Amino acid sequence: MEDDDSMCRRFVMAGGLTGLLGLGGCLRLSETGQTAETGQTAAASATNDPATGTDVEGTWDFDGPEYPPGVSEHGVTDALVLAHSKETRGTARSVETQHTEFLHRTTKFDGRGRMLVEASNQSGTSSRRETFVEDGEIYQRETIGEERIYAHDTDLRFRYDPKVLTGENLLNALFLGGDFVPTGTQTVDGERLFVLEASSVWDTETLKQTKGVNRFVQRSQFPLESFSGTALVTPEGIVREIEASLQGRDDGGTFTVNTREIGSTSMSEPSWKSKAKREESSFSASLSTDSRYIELEQTGGQTIGESESVPLKLFAMDQDFFTGFFYGSTSVGTTFYLYKTGERTDADEKELGISKGSPPTEPVDSTWGENAGVGLYVGSLRVVEGETVG
Repeated sequence: MEDDDSMCRRFVMAGGLTGLLGLGGCLRLSETGQTAETGQTAAASATNDPATGTDVEGTWDFDGPEYPPGVSEHGVTDALVLAHSKETRGTARSVETQHTEFLHRTTKFDGRGRMLVEASNQSGTSSRRETFVEDGEIYQRETIGEERIYAHDTDLRFRYDPKVLTGENLLNALFLGGDFVPTGTQTVDGERLFVLEASSVWDTETLKQTKGVNRFVQRSQFPLESFSGTALVTPEGIVREIEASLQGRDDGGTFTVNTREIGSTSMSEPSWKSKAKREESSFSASLSTDSRYIELEQTGGQTIGESESVPLKLFAMDQDFFTGFFYGSTSVGTTFYLYKTGERTDADEKELGISKGSPPTEPVDSTWGENAGVGLYVGSLRVVEGETVG
């Protein structure tokens, strides 16, 4: 049972959504031509807390507008990220995020439904993925070394998470996970921004449950050892920039979000758009006559892995989830035979056996059900999603 102070603190710190920054490095807190006012130079007085409507002793008087929505001397509530979402939704903007040194993403919205995403992944096999969305269709290109793989689809439901691309999920994790409080104001390009800072972890569970955080600190055990962060927020609640350093015993790094060019972001149709639709690969799945194998055959599209070996991640669902990796190539007519090995992977998942061109020589005892499904990734690019064997 929490005491009243802890319950109040948990409520006040209850959240944030996430904007997307990308490039590592410092926030623009000391650039030429900017001025800053800190709480240490402002007058301390009893004043009204905009977030709770109560009088609070020792409140810093910034001699300016009220705090942004969801911000008070006690911390930050989820109202801040809700305001950020409301103020930016449907507008042209550019959002960048950086998840430690492993993943950098830039997303451009044109305010009319088109979207261009560029993401580079340095974990495992280095790759660069580009995504263009227009008129309900998605076009993608993955670059792995000298190899380029294309995909196209008219079903966007499982292709991306909007809150990842807008940065809202990461903002939520960082503002809820750290003890952010306002510490002053700063003028940037004539715009007055509130400075929010954090010096320690506040909500471990939120950080632990957020995939955009926990997948990058997999070697560390929660709670993390340290959390520090700084954010710049407009009076209306737009989170212009946030940078947070999360460190565990064995790993960690910097997470950043930057929302910029609001109302002025523009984009051009990528030159590879038509090629993505023309060269997309297609596969069909069926059960072998004895049900011991799922036969996954490429029936159309480009040769994958033509110039160099590329990582193929295959997964199958048959009451349980099975995963396996194959490094090589595939082209029209290639058939992969997928089977249950009875072993488990290093990630403690059930292992999927993969044999190219013919069934494996070793005997296979387990069988697949008639409702089994299969999927295929090339690098981080989804090529086959939930293809059933029926």
